[in-house]
Amino acid sequence: MSNKRQIEVVDLTAPIDEDETATSVDRPPKRHAWSTDQDAATVLLAPSQPPTSTQIPSGIRLTRIAPLDAIDDATGNAETVDLSELINEPWRLMYQFNYKFDPEWFFGHLDDAMLGREIVFVVHYQPELKAWSQSKDCPANIKLVFPRVEMFGTHHTKMMIFFYEDDTARVVIHTANLVQTDWGKKTQGAWISTRLRKLEPNRAPGRNPSFGPDLLGYLSAYGRELEPLRALLATYDMTHETGAIVGSVPGRHRRDAGARNSFGHLRLGHLLATRVPPLAASSGSESLVLQFSSVGGGLSEKWMMQEFRGSLLKCKKDRSNDARALQQVGTCVVYPTVEEVRDSNQGWRGGGSIPFNDKTWVKQQSWFRRLLHRWEATKAGRSRAMPHIKTFSRVSATGEVAWFLLTSHNLSQAAWGSLEKSDSQLFIRSYELGVLIYPELFQSQPQQLSTMRYATANDVAHLPKALYLNWPLSKKTAAPGQQLEDEDRVDVLIRFPFDFPLSRYRAADDPWRWDVLFEGFDTFGMTRESA
Repeated sequence: MSNKRQIEVVDLTAPIDEDETATSVDRPPKRHAWSTDQDAATVLLAPSQPPTSTQIPSGIRLTRIAPLDAIDDATGNAETVDLSELINEPWRLMYQFNYKFDPEWFFGHLDDAMLGREIVFVVHYQPELKAWSQSKDCPANIKLVFPRVEMFGTHHTKMMIFFYEDDTARVVIHTANLVQTDWGKKTQGAWISTRLRKLEPNRAPGRNPSFGPDLLGYLSAYGRELEPLRALLATYDMTHETGAIVGSVPGRHRRDAGARNSFGHLRLGHLLATRVPPLAASSGSESLVLQFSSVGGGLSEKWMMQEFRGSLLKCKKDRSNDARALQQVGTCVVYPTVEEVRDSNQGWRGGGSIPFNDKTWVKQQSWFRRLLHRWEATKAGRSRAMPHIKTFSRVSATGEVAWFLLTSHNLSQAAWGSLEKSDSQLFIRSYELGVLIYPELFQSQPQQLSTMRYATANDVAHLPKALYLNWPLSKKTAAPGQQLEDEDRVDVLIRFPFDFPLSRYRAADDPWRWDVLFEGFDTFGMTRESA
């Protein structure tokens, strides 16, 4: 790594003390498994079985943090990524999509050799960013794009697209803002593509023909300003990627225009219904596991438990149409308690990026509380690193994963959309983007058996480095099938950002709300009022 410019960091969002001091948090023994929303059901995660097949990583990584808790750095930060690694390979053109962006801080992470190269930032409108982009302080090689959103919507997508000097490219879809407080302290995640090569007429395509068209379709919502990006990206082979695009774009997406299932929760439901089979009955009881860092003010039981949950329950074949089977799939929400925020590595200020207001909680707690599970991530080394990551999944009692989504979507109608006009259209306010993974994406041939499983940091740390198709970041372009053609079965290990079995909220637990002045002193001896 070359020497960086010495630059004063100016956080345009909410400045926060990045004190490295941390105190331990005593946790009571776990008494509850990850459980369903039926109070009588308690499902224990079965012990890990000895490997009977080749184990491979999922392509989803956590970001590097410090300090870790209850786990050594070599394990807790194994195969994680940080911003400097992602943005300092020799690229000639870079696109950064995000919500928040601090120019001084971001450029301080670029190697000197990259500072004069072309960068396009596609970010949520902020008056100070607009003013900066029009000032003499903004370098000539930097362009800012501010997409239009619906009222109360945001440009919340977080994606990086790199075009490298060797004529390859890469797509990174992640969860972190481009500000200091989001990297190194919070739990974040990133899906990293392989090194994309230019299309060649004589080269056989991979087994995922829809990734490229779906990503280009999402980008088309940005209009003419991003036409150069779409045209350039369309010249690359994206058929080897182990992921499916789940995006949201602002607007009313109508059935009669063929767009209703293109975005939001209906897009996710469509993918699940057409591509993802149900888990085998031998996998045991299942739950939808929802983990996010923000709760929308318009949250309602009807929208979440009927409309939204209905999309998440869909699957290939016909089991999802069985009313009894639907009732047997639990719903678990993983969300930090007041205590967990208070004792986090940022203290009370760690809750500043977990917006859930008290008015919404008071209105919805009668049904929402029974779904809540604590943010416990000891095996991941991240119990004290508050989540900004967002994950949605369907998991069995044995730890088998039917599907897993890493995304920018929080739990809100603005992000996922809400049905209108007798369900004939879906109204979305914000830009969002995520990547869905499911077992069939990792098959090298139709008859190969593939499964996805929950994994701890320790499980993933011991995978052979040769199996990481996107790591090191430099040269790999192979698809899973090119390395695993002779295997009868592959197990895809997904490193969740939190631990299983999940732990239900205890009677004294209170969910974090960012507009309440809770009592007590945090990690740094600060009160909520003074933090």
